[in-house]
Amino acid sequence: MSDLHKRHLAALRKAVSGLRFSDCPELFKDIEATKAQMRAAGLSVPAAIARR
Repeated sequence: MSDLHKRHLAALRKAVSGLRFSDCPELFKDIEATKAQMRAAGLSVPAAIARR
């Protein structure tokens, strides 16, 4: 995983800690989009992020 992806996902994970989808759907959609981009690029998504 590239450092850029790691930093981006870490920031997103921190931003959504304790939130529910109904609280902030755009952040959750951004996380899902980032995970999809990583998979499309052949990168693995860390387990802690894949569960979200």
